[in-house]
Amino acid sequence: MLLVDIGTNAGTVLEPHLQQLFVDAMALPNRVDPFPNLAGEVKLPPQRPRRRTRGPAPAQVNPLRQGREPSAALGFATKCPAPRRYACGAWTILDPGMHIGTPDDPSALSDHSGCQYLMLRHPIHGLWLAPHRPLFLLAGLWAVLVPLVWLVPPGMGPDPLSWHRHELLFGMGGAAVGGYLLTALPAWTGRPRVAPAATATMVALWFTGRLAFLLGMPPPFAAIGAAAYFLALGGLLSREVARAKAWRKLPLALAPFGLGCLEPLATGGFGPAAESAAQQLAPLFFALLISLVGGRAVAAFTRRWTSASLGNPSFADPRWLSGGGFLALLTAIAALLQDASVLAGALLVVSGLLQLARMLAWRSWRCVRYPALLLLHLAWLWLPVGLILAGMAQLSAGGPGMATALHAMTMGAMGTMMLAIMGRAAMARKGGRLLVSRPLAVAFCLIHASALIRLRMCCGDPEALLHLAASIWMAGWALFLWDFRHALQGPIPRPVLSARNRP
Repeated sequence: MLLVDIGTNAGTVLEPHLQQLFVDAMALPNRVDPFPNLAGEVKLPPQRPRRRTRGPAPAQVNPLRQGREPSAALGFATKCPAPRRYACGAWTILDPGMHIGTPDDPSALSDHSGCQYLMLRHPIHGLWLAPHRPLFLLAGLWAVLVPLVWLVPPGMGPDPLSWHRHELLFGMGGAAVGGYLLTALPAWTGRPRVAPAATATMVALWFTGRLAFLLGMPPPFAAIGAAAYFLALGGLLSREVARAKAWRKLPLALAPFGLGCLEPLATGGFGPAAESAAQQLAPLFFALLISLVGGRAVAAFTRRWTSASLGNPSFADPRWLSGGGFLALLTAIAALLQDASVLAGALLVVSGLLQLARMLAWRSWRCVRYPALLLLHLAWLWLPVGLILAGMAQLSAGGPGMATALHAMTMGAMGTMMLAIMGRAAMARKGGRLLVSRPLAVAFCLIHASALIRLRMCCGDPEALLHLAASIWMAGWALFLWDFRHALQGPIPRPVLSARNRP
């Protein structure tokens, strides 16, 4: 029952028919005010101006039978006669008195018209509302599934070595890189986020590359299938960056083209020499991406946290350190292409030392107060370690092998950095901070342990240590998937990877 103040009788209970008249009078907007004196007795909400439309009103449409019409993203079955249809983003509104939220927050729907509505399920699943959701999920799933080849009996699956090298780099790494770059794209360009159809296309192309390698297709088809995902990703990113004239982000937008050139060579269709060179250069290329993308992200998150939580203490990220480490690594890759191993080894060591010096400039030890940021700094530590080990392997035959150094960059730097960044999308937010859950913390420890065990293979039983490292690695990523399941539904926080709350 609804109590209103009419005259001096404040406790008058309206009869059912009077109550219905009152509700009808509050329906917004009204062409003709049926009760002109009611506003003097009852405070009514302000009326919205009616948008004038030319021509006759559209006929009433049953939203249950709209099928594949573009405007039928969401329908409302209503008992009100002749509702009007209005488009609002991904929703269709059948009454102008509705207050509608966004597809990310369907709970914002409220009814001010007095009519009864039946809300239908949105045909676009929440998984496709942001590119990081399906691509980060695929990266985690592939990190769990790929190492299984080391645990099954020989001959029951693909060649373990080539499958392991190729799929952890281009399958898991490609999905993680695509999810991060597509999620960061709206912040670069100021344009709306990537459409669900584009995200679904990228996922389909990613699966095409996995099937092309697994089925051992002929070289032309295998090369096309392997490169299609990275070429489409680079094309989309570069087109949007060029439209927005965000030229500073163009190197990041063009980075997938480099992976698109390396993956066809790593499929083996161009000869063993090309396959071996691609598998050796791909980890260094990912190290280049970590230096460029991860370095900016870690520095930005650290600067924001120190200025907000520690009273703006001294924070430095000298350009000569970041630029010098990047250029030294890029030159080392070019030297390896020219078989100048001594020069490449020296440049790799220099790049590693410069990346380590960046941590000293960041004062990484202060991040123990903020676990979500500490994960990023611990992951970054693997980059200089891997680069220095790779340089020593090129300079001296008696040092650690190149395979050990490459695993320090793949399992260590790649694995932990991807886990630290993807885990931020699943972390809860409280008071401007990201909270690290227990499953994610354990997962991070397991990934670190698996990388350390893999580095010990040169000093122990290789087969036993390999199986132990693979098992711990898969357990860590399985815990990540368990923790990430909450981020696959519900509203999407903006920005996705930051603790800030922005509408």
